[in-house]
This record gives sequence, structure tokens and C-alpha cells, in this order.
Amino acid sequence: MGLIFLLEFILLVFVIWLFASSALASALALPFLLLVFVYDLVLMAYIVNTKVPDAYKISWLFIVGALPFFGSVFYFVFANKKPTRKSQKLLKKFTEVFHNDLSLPETENRLAAYHPEAIGIARYLQNSSHSGIYENTDVTYFPLGDSAYPVILSELKKAKHYIFMQYFILAPGVFLDSVLNILYQKVKEGVDVRILYDDFGCFSTLPVGFDEELRKKGIKCYAFNKFHPTLNVRMNNRDHRKILVIDGHTSFTGGINVADEYINRKKRFGHWKDNCVMLKGQGTYGLTLMFLAAYQVVIGRDKKIDFDYYRPVTFIDEIGGFPPTRGFVAPYADYPSSGEPVGERLYVSLCQKSRSYVYCATPYLLIDSELRNALCQAADEGKDVRILLPGIPDKKLVYQLTLYNCGPLLEHGVRIYTYTHGFVHEKTFLVDDKMGSVGTINLDYRSLYLHFENGVYMVGCPALSSIKRDFLDTFALSHEMSLEEWKKEHRGKKIALGLLSLFSPFL
Repeated sequence: MGLIFLLEFILLVFVIWLFASSALASALALPFLLLVFVYDLVLMAYIVNTKVPDAYKISWLFIVGALPFFGSVFYFVFANKKPTRKSQKLLKKFTEVFHNDLSLPETENRLAAYHPEAIGIARYLQNSSHSGIYENTDVTYFPLGDSAYPVILSELKKAKHYIFMQYFILAPGVFLDSVLNILYQKVKEGVDVRILYDDFGCFSTLPVGFDEELRKKGIKCYAFNKFHPTLNVRMNNRDHRKILVIDGHTSFTGGINVADEYINRKKRFGHWKDNCVMLKGQGTYGLTLMFLAAYQVVIGRDKKIDFDYYRPVTFIDEIGGFPPTRGFVAPYADYPSSGEPVGERLYVSLCQKSRSYVYCATPYLLIDSELRNALCQAADEGKDVRILLPGIPDKKLVYQLTLYNCGPLLEHGVRIYTYTHGFVHEKTFLVDDKMGSVGTINLDYRSLYLHFENGVYMVGCPALSSIKRDFLDTFALSHEMSLEEWKKEHRGKKIALGLLSLFSPFL
């Protein structure tokens, strides 16, 4: 961004010099400036009419208006107005795949009878994310990566048929080395092992050719969205998902990547507070289909997949059959190419349909007016709205904007806590003991609008009580921010941070 401003300044100086250096140039000055003005006006009108969040529009209007030459170039390269061909292909494949798994009417009827407010959200996820609604799924909640880590290794060792892994970050260390050692053994046993990882997310963590080395060892490993050092809007669309599927009946998802800081074996930004859920039963099929759709697009093959083979029922007898019905789950995906901000709409709906409380945990708080208003309105209606944020940041500039955005929420009675002991990386919503979501979607523009994301919507699952206990325990270890404290901390900073917030969608 700084380079663009510098180039803009140099170009303007050159144009002024050119116009002043000759009579012809001086005569052309007015038509040239008029042309620039009209061009900017047309582009701004185009931006206003795009289907993107208002805050995103405002930021781009500011850039285009301030940088009439380079601002427009920057917009057409990075604004992500149109999905890439691969992104469109992935969405199409994803939609086709999920036609294999429409929700059963009896499941919808039972969910509607159990919680009338929840069925609307579930149907929205089904229509926008093409996700199914499942019963017969046992959900286990892990409040830390530390507690999930040994269970993940144990479940991997039990694999007999296939293992699917899809992660934003893989980093050498105790966690990844332990997983790879198991996978190498499983390949020798004839288990089908497939891995997808985001190439940009692993740019600084994995050696060049990591995927090729694993393929030589029998693991079908591929990088998602290969990184190219060029100006390319594709780099905005990162695969931020975290999915692990074992034999179709067991799966994991949540905030943790396969790196040592996520299990507190490596200290970064204090104690790393993250979470994860394990699904056993029918709900795993939703995560399985997400992986298969992405995998088929990445490898570029059109061969037919027998999706019935990957249903949980195929190998469910190996873990003693389906668990009894204990609530409902809907694994969902969020795709930038769909034009539908699934994660944000889910979060807004949870705020609107809550009756007594809304608890939320997120590492970042860079949100638009729709989600901010939903949180504020819930608090104004007398609901107990609490947000858990890090006490130690991983990105200082983003953290300053996160704290700055707390002001309007505090004014409406939203209670905000910062985790004193370290960094919060989990992305969790909990409402009224009855509904919740655990997944990969941060409360920032990248997760809400630009990344490939996923999560699990839960209704009536016993694991929700574990999530509530974790929230309450973590609130007790955190510092509650007051409005007076916020005002004192931000005295004299509001103008600078207000201007900086214009660039929130790009951070």
C-alpha cells in the first residue's frame, strides 16, 4: 500500500511537470483532468453497485478517490469482484457433490419440534452451503489443542481404510512429525491417505516440494491454490479450512492447525487458547464431502467418485454402530465464489434468535455494520452478550483495530474480555445452551468474505454444555474491559485508528 501511494505521488508530480513544460500539454491539462474525474466517477458507481459489504465498498471508494491512477489498478487486481475459474469450478463441484446428501424430512421435522428457531438456521445452511442436517452423531468438544492432540493421534492409528486431511497450516514439529509417522505406517498398511494444504498458509513453514516428497512416500498430497509471486486476486482466496476425516465415521474440525503452537509445544504469544470438535457418526459425511469436492478440483481429474462408499454407514460397524440421537449437527462450508457470506449470516442469525445470552470467541474483531448491529441489538434487548478476545496479539496492527472496534459494542452493553494468559485463536459462538458453532471463521473480512472456510452448527448436543463451561472458565481467567478503560486507552487515537479502519478489509 505504501508503495502505491509513493508511485501515485511520483506520477502526479510527473503529470504536473509535463503540463507545465509546454503549451500543448497545458492545453490538454483540463481535458485530461476531466477524463480522470469521469473515469473515477464511473468506477465508483460500479463499486457502489457491487454485491460486497458496505465497509468493503467504502474502503475501495476511498482508495480509488485518493489514488485515481493506481487506485483503479489496485482495485481490479485485488478487489476480488469475480471468482476465479478454479473457485467457480470448486463451487460447482461442491454443489453437485452435496446433492448426494439432502437432509431427511423426518430429521428436519424433529429439529423443528425440538427448537423452532434452529430449523430456520439449519435450512439456511442447507440452501446456501448445501449442507445436510444430521442426527446420530456424537460430538466431543476439546477446549484446547493440547487435549485434542492425543485423541487425534489415537484415532489416526485406528484408521483402516482412508484418512483425509485439509489444513491451512502444516508446520514441522512434534505435532506434524507425529502425524506423518502414523500416516507413513498407514500407507504401508494399504490405507488411502490424502492431504490438502494451503500453499500460501504454508509458504513460510513447509519446504519447497513438500507435497512431491509426500507423494513419493505414497501419500496423495497436494497444495491448494499454488502460490505465484504475481499480482493475483487468487491469493486472497485462501483455504482456511481445518478438516480431518477417518474412515468416514470419525472427523475433527475447529481452530487448530497442525503446528506446535496449537498444542502449546511451542510458545508464541503466551498460552495458545484454541479448540476442536470430534464428530462420530452421520455428521462426518458433511466434512467428508467438503474434502472430496476440493480434492477432486485440485487434482484436476473428472473421474467419478463413488460417494456412497464414503458414507459413514460403510464402516460404522467398526466402531460399534451409530451413536444414539443426541442433538443435531450441520457441517457447513463458506465459499468466496458463492457470493453468500454464510459464516456472517449464521452469526447474525444466532444473535437475532438468542433469548438469554450470546457468547463469542474470536482472535480478531474486524466486522461490518450488519454483524456489529446484531451484537449491539442483542445487548440492547437485555441479553448477556460476551466476546472473548486475545490478551496477547499475534498481529499488533490488527489487534489495535480489534480493540478500537470494541468501543461501539461496549457502549451498547456488550461485555468484552481479553484472555490474560495469551492468544485466543478459537472461533466459537454459543447461544442459550441450545445452539452453537465451532469452526474456522474469524470475525474479520478475510474469513467472512474471502477465504474458503468451514464449521459445524450444533443444536441440542450435550457438547454444548462443555463449550459453555469452557467459556465461563476462560472468562474467569480474562480481564473484562470497561467503557471507561476503553475511552482512556483510545484518547487521542480515534482519528488515526478511524482512518486506519478504512483498510480493515485488506488486513
